Formats: sequence, C-alpha cells, structure tokens
Amino acid sequence: MAAKGARTGNYTAAEEEILARCWLEVSTNPIINNGQKKDAFWESITNSFNNCSGGTRTLTSLHNKWDVIRTTTLKFSAIYNKIEKSPPSGVVEADYLKLAKEKYYNENHHLFKMDLAWEVVRHHDKWKNHTGTAPKRKATQSPATSTTTGTNRETPMAGSVPSESPLPANTAPDDLEPPSSDIRPIGIKTAKQAERANELAKRKIDLLEKNSKEGVKRGQEMMRANDLQHQMNSIQLARAQTEKKRAQLEEHKLLGEREEREMKIMDKDLGSITNDISREYFLKKKRRILEALQQQELDEQHQQEVNLSKSQSVLDSDIFEDQEQSEFSHQLGGREYPNESGLETGRPSSPSGSLSFVDPSLDSL
Repeated sequence: MAAKGARTGNYTAAEEEILARCWLEVSTNPIINNGQKKDAFWESITNSFNNCSGGTRTLTSLHNKWDVIRTTTLKFSAIYNKIEKSPPSGVVEADYLKLAKEKYYNENHHLFKMDLAWEVVRHHDKWKNHTGTAPKRKATQSPATSTTTGTNRETPMAGSVPSESPLPANTAPDDLEPPSSDIRPIGIKTAKQAERANELAKRKIDLLEKNSKEGVKRGQEMMRANDLQHQMNSIQLARAQTEKKRAQLEEHKLLGEREEREMKIMDKDLGSITNDISREYFLKKKRRILEALQQQELDEQHQQEVNLSKSQSVLDSDIFEDQEQSEFSHQLGGREYPNESGLETGRPSSPSGSLSFVDPSLDSL
C-alpha cells in the first residue's frame, strides 16, 4: 500500500529523466555504493529523486518504475547499438535514432517514449555495450513463473503506473542493486582520500584566489596612495611657488617704497629748512643714500669683474688643454710604438732598441 500522501500518478518524461539521473548518481558514487545494502541503496535514490523533483514517490514505486525504464532503455540501446555498429547502406548518423525507433516499434508493437531517460544512461557501459543478450539470473522460480514474470516486465507501456505492492521476497539482488560488473567503483578509503585531496586542492585554489585578489587590492591601494602623494606634492610645489612670488612681490614693493622715500629725501630743498637740526638730518640722510648707491655700484662692478674673471679662467683652461693636446699630437707624429708581438710597426727600430724619433717635416718629402 502506498504511503499516505504519496504520489501514485503516471510518471512524466521529466520524472523518468530525474530517476535515471538519481540511479546513475547513486550507483556511481564510490562512497555511497561500496558495501551498501539494497534497501539503503534505494532509500538513497528515493531521497535524491524526491529532493530533485519535489514529489513524494515511494521506494517501491521508484524501484518498479526503474525496472521498466531499465528494461525498455536496454532494449532500445540494443537496437541502436546494432545500427550504430553496422549501419545500413545509405543511412547517416543523423538517422540512427529514427531508424532505431522504427525497429523498436516493429519488434515491441508500441512506441519508444523514454528518450530523456535513455539520453541519461545511453553512455553508461551497461547500455552502451548492450546487444540484447539477457544476463544470467539465479533460478529462484519455476520456469512457468519466470516466463510470466519476464513477460510482465517487458510489456509495460512507457509512462505506465507500476504496482505499488511491496517488493517480493524472492526478487533477485540484481533488480535492486546497481550492476557491479558494469560499475567498478574505487574503494571507500581511496575515494575518501581523493575527496580529501580535492578538498585540499579547492582550499589551495581559494587561498590563491584570495591572495591574488588581496594583492590586486593592495596594488590598487598603493596606486591610489601614490596618486594622492603626487597630488599633495603638486599642491605643495604650487604653494611654494606662490609663496616665492609673493615674497618677490613684497620685496619689490618694499624696494619701491624705499626708493620713493629716498627720492623724497633727495628732492628735499635744504634751503627751505630753517631749523638747523632738521637741515643737518636731511643732509646726513642724503649722504647715506649717496654712499649706499656708490657702494651698490661698487658691488655690482666687483661682481661683474668676478664673473668675467671666471669666464676668462674657463676660456684659458680650454685653450691650454687644446694647446697641450696639439703639442702632444705633434710629438707623436714621428714616433712609432712596438706592437704586442714586440715588433715595431711602420719604421725600423734603432740598434739600441730604443724608440726612434723622426722629424715630421720629412714625411712630406
């Protein structure tokens, strides 16, 4: 009897596809599948199916439906594999599926409608290598009963509702558990080690990505800091230039005011001053102004002389170096040096082995 609230309607093509995917996922999971009993195996499939589909199918319903899907898709795979292995003359690969459906209909007298489920399992070894030969099973029933059971399992229409009755006690283990001959999962220990290795690799990748992002972030922050520093330097430089200009203007202003005061003093008519003390004051002021002007002229003249002297020294130094170089070149004009082999080049050596000197004027002869 179906559980209360469980769905008992026909399976849709989408549900058939989900069931095929759940069966394939659970049966190929080495950690779940290794050493797992048939009840636990189908409980895993049931939970996975209901989580994916949002339905409430029972374990018995899903198992019976899977039996129909497996039988039907294996039959269709046997037909398709034969066509794929030995295609009829003139048939292209795009027509394999259409031709397989026609052959399936001719052999079973009903249409093949489990395309979605078949697409999920068709590349599994059991379906990919299936050629129509029935696998050996344990003989637990009489021949008549076995024939009837086999017939009942092969004739249900795709999408029909299987019986919700409990699983028979003499059901073969191959009906409940995935075919271990087709799927050879690695050991649980090896699978867990691989899982831990994958987790460590994932953590390393995450850490590298995090460090990379942090490095990029730090680089961007450094660039922003450098930009701010450049801006601050530019502002400070502009301020310094402004202050310098302001100081120059202030200096010019003070100089102008001083010259204006001095001009007033120099323009003062001493004859119009009746007070002797005042006349003496302005007279001394005029003298100091004149002395300051004379001293300024002397300083400027001295600075010009210093600059001229420096320029003349540099010029004399250049002329002296040119003369020395010219004299040295002139002296070398008639001198020959021995090469690395000890032999002189160009002119013979003197008997004493010393370098010979030749009058350069003789070279023109």
